[in-house]
Amino acid sequence: MVRSPRTQRLLLALLAVCLVASAASFAATATGQFAWQQRDGLSFTATELSVVDGEEPTVEVAFSVRNPTGVPVTVRPASVGVFDGAATEADSLAEAQSARFAGDERSLRVPARGTAEATVVVDLAPGTVERARAAIAADRAVVSGTMTAELRDRRFSADV
Repeated sequence: MVRSPRTQRLLLALLAVCLVASAASFAATATGQFAWQQRDGLSFTATELSVVDGEEPTVEVAFSVRNPTGVPVTVRPASVGVFDGAATEADSLAEAQSARFAGDERSLRVPARGTAEATVVVDLAPGTVERARAAIAADRAVVSGTMTAELRDRRFSADV
Protein backbone atom coordinates (compact mmCIF):
# COMPACT_ATOMS: atom_id res chain seq x y z
CA MET A 1 0.00 0.00 0.00
CA VAL A 2 1.30 3.44 -0.95
CA ARG A 3 1.48 5.78 2.03
CA SER A 4 3.32 8.79 0.63
CA PRO A 5 0.90 11.65 -0.25
CA ARG A 6 3.14 12.67 -3.15
CA THR A 7 3.06 9.16 -4.63
CA GLN A 8 -0.70 8.96 -4.12
CA ARG A 9 -1.21 12.26 -6.01
CA LEU A 10 1.05 11.07 -8.81
CA LEU A 11 -0.86 7.80 -9.12
CA LEU A 12 -4.18 9.66 -9.08
CA ALA A 13 -2.96 12.01 -11.83
CA LEU A 14 -1.77 9.03 -13.87
CA LEU A 15 -5.15 7.35 -13.44
CA ALA A 16 -6.94 10.55 -14.53
CA VAL A 17 -4.76 10.79 -17.67
CA CYS A 18 -5.51 7.15 -18.51
CA LEU A 19 -9.25 7.72 -18.06
CA VAL A 20 -9.23 10.82 -20.29
CA ALA A 21 -7.22 9.01 -22.99
CA SER A 22 -9.57 6.03 -22.85
CA ALA A 23 -12.65 8.25 -23.08
CA ALA A 24 -11.23 10.15 -26.07
CA SER A 25 -10.35 6.92 -27.84
CA PHE A 26 -13.80 5.47 -27.17
CA ALA A 27 -15.53 8.64 -28.43
CA ALA A 28 -13.57 8.59 -31.71
CA THR A 29 -14.29 4.91 -32.27
CA ALA A 30 -17.97 5.25 -31.37
CA THR A 31 -18.39 8.24 -33.72
CA GLY A 32 -16.85 6.31 -36.60
CA GLN A 33 -18.95 3.23 -35.93
CA PHE A 34 -22.14 5.25 -35.67
CA ALA A 35 -21.33 7.02 -38.96
CA TRP A 36 -20.69 3.65 -40.62
CA GLN A 37 -24.12 2.43 -39.45
CA GLN A 38 -25.73 5.53 -41.02
CA ARG A 39 -23.96 5.14 -44.40
CA ASP A 40 -27.17 3.95 -46.09
CA GLY A 41 -28.65 7.39 -45.41
CA LEU A 42 -26.28 8.95 -47.97
CA SER A 43 -28.64 10.21 -50.68
CA PHE A 44 -28.20 11.39 -54.25
CA THR A 45 -30.78 13.52 -56.04
CA ALA A 46 -30.48 14.30 -59.75
CA THR A 47 -31.51 17.95 -59.95
CA GLU A 48 -30.92 18.68 -63.65
CA LEU A 49 -30.10 16.78 -66.84
CA SER A 50 -28.88 18.23 -70.12
CA VAL A 51 -27.45 16.93 -73.39
CA VAL A 52 -24.10 18.43 -74.38
CA ASP A 53 -23.35 18.26 -78.10
CA GLY A 54 -19.89 17.71 -79.45
CA GLU A 55 -17.73 15.16 -81.17
CA GLU A 56 -18.78 12.70 -78.49
CA PRO A 57 -22.15 13.82 -77.06
CA THR A 58 -22.73 13.48 -73.33
CA VAL A 59 -25.42 13.96 -70.73
CA GLU A 60 -24.57 16.15 -67.75
CA VAL A 61 -26.40 15.23 -64.57
CA ALA A 62 -26.34 17.73 -61.71
CA PHE A 63 -26.51 15.96 -58.34
CA SER A 64 -27.22 17.11 -54.83
CA VAL A 65 -25.58 14.76 -52.32
CA ARG A 66 -26.78 14.69 -48.70
CA ASN A 67 -24.64 13.20 -45.94
CA PRO A 68 -26.51 12.52 -42.67
CA THR A 69 -23.48 11.03 -40.93
CA GLY A 70 -21.31 12.78 -38.37
CA VAL A 71 -18.15 12.50 -40.49
CA PRO A 72 -17.25 13.75 -44.01
CA VAL A 73 -17.72 11.35 -46.94
CA THR A 74 -15.78 11.29 -50.22
CA VAL A 75 -17.78 10.26 -53.30
CA ARG A 76 -16.68 9.10 -56.77
CA PRO A 77 -18.85 8.05 -59.74
CA ALA A 78 -18.73 4.29 -60.33
CA SER A 79 -21.51 3.30 -62.70
CA VAL A 80 -24.14 5.93 -63.41
CA GLY A 81 -26.56 5.45 -66.29
CA VAL A 82 -29.24 7.52 -67.95
CA PHE A 83 -32.34 5.73 -69.19
CA ASP A 84 -35.43 6.55 -71.23
CA GLY A 85 -38.16 5.54 -68.81
CA ALA A 86 -37.42 2.35 -66.89
CA ALA A 87 -33.86 1.61 -65.80
CA THR A 88 -33.40 -1.42 -68.05
CA GLU A 89 -30.67 -2.28 -70.53
CA ALA A 90 -33.10 -1.87 -73.44
CA ASP A 91 -33.85 1.72 -72.36
CA SER A 92 -30.23 2.71 -71.70
CA LEU A 93 -29.04 5.93 -73.33
CA ALA A 94 -25.53 5.99 -71.89
CA GLU A 95 -22.31 4.07 -72.37
CA ALA A 96 -21.72 1.69 -69.48
CA GLN A 97 -19.01 2.70 -67.00
CA SER A 98 -18.42 6.13 -68.60
CA ALA A 99 -19.50 8.28 -65.63
CA ARG A 100 -17.07 10.92 -64.35
CA PHE A 101 -17.27 14.30 -62.66
CA ALA A 102 -17.30 17.38 -64.89
CA GLY A 103 -14.04 19.27 -65.19
CA ASP A 104 -10.92 18.11 -63.39
CA GLU A 105 -12.72 16.87 -60.28
CA ARG A 106 -11.98 13.25 -59.39
CA SER A 107 -13.98 13.14 -56.18
CA LEU A 108 -16.48 15.13 -54.14
CA ARG A 109 -16.13 15.70 -50.40
CA VAL A 110 -19.49 15.95 -48.66
CA PRO A 111 -19.25 17.54 -45.20
CA ALA A 112 -20.63 15.88 -42.09
CA ARG A 113 -24.39 16.46 -41.81
CA GLY A 114 -24.22 18.56 -44.97
CA THR A 115 -24.85 18.62 -48.69
CA ALA A 116 -22.69 19.15 -51.74
CA GLU A 117 -23.36 19.68 -55.42
CA ALA A 118 -21.59 17.99 -58.33
CA THR A 119 -22.07 17.38 -62.03
CA VAL A 120 -21.55 13.91 -63.46
CA VAL A 121 -20.85 13.51 -67.17
CA VAL A 122 -22.04 10.33 -68.90
CA ASP A 123 -21.19 9.46 -72.53
CA LEU A 124 -24.22 8.89 -74.73
CA ALA A 125 -24.45 5.65 -76.67
CA PRO A 126 -24.18 6.06 -80.46
CA GLY A 127 -27.46 7.13 -82.03
CA THR A 128 -29.23 8.05 -78.78
CA VAL A 129 -28.76 11.84 -78.76
CA GLU A 130 -32.25 12.73 -80.01
CA ARG A 131 -33.85 10.07 -77.83
CA ALA A 132 -31.99 11.48 -74.81
CA ARG A 133 -33.16 15.01 -75.63
CA ALA A 134 -36.75 13.80 -75.97
CA ALA A 135 -36.60 11.84 -72.70
CA ILE A 136 -35.20 14.84 -70.82
CA ALA A 137 -37.73 17.25 -72.37
CA ALA A 138 -40.63 14.89 -71.54
CA ASP A 139 -39.30 14.43 -67.98
CA ARG A 140 -39.07 10.66 -68.37
CA ALA A 141 -35.26 10.40 -68.20
CA VAL A 142 -34.19 8.25 -65.26
CA VAL A 143 -30.78 8.33 -63.60
CA SER A 144 -29.68 5.13 -61.88
CA GLY A 145 -26.49 3.42 -60.81
CA THR A 146 -23.92 3.51 -58.04
CA MET A 147 -21.31 5.81 -56.61
CA THR A 148 -18.28 4.70 -54.63
CA ALA A 149 -18.20 6.40 -51.25
CA GLU A 150 -15.44 6.45 -48.67
CA LEU A 151 -16.09 7.00 -44.99
CA ARG A 152 -13.02 7.02 -42.74
CA ASP A 153 -10.94 4.89 -45.14
CA ARG A 154 -13.73 2.33 -45.61
CA ARG A 155 -15.28 2.09 -49.08
CA PHE A 156 -18.83 1.15 -49.96
CA SER A 157 -21.24 1.45 -52.88
CA ALA A 158 -24.14 3.87 -52.65
CA ASP A 159 -27.17 3.66 -54.94
CA VAL A 160 -28.10 6.65 -57.06
